[in-house]
Amino acid sequence: MVSSSDIRRLDGEIDSLRESMRWLPERVYALEHPSGGVLERPPVKPVERPAPTVPVAPAREVTAEPIERRPAP
Repeated sequence: MVSSSDIRRLDGEIDSLRESMRWLPERVYALEHPSGGVLERPPVKPVERPAPTVPVAPAREVTAEPIERRPAP
């Protein structure tokens, strides 16, 4: 019997594969000989991945107020 943790693990692997396949061309063709051997593969143009971006908070002006020191009682 398959446990729920196995299902969650497999779901994660499937999501990971889908994400990695997102960058593949729509279709990859290979001309196959009837005997099962590959005759030729058309050239596949490499897919450029966008550079990962790190979210950055917008710049803001910071002003410091002087700290008022009071003598200890």
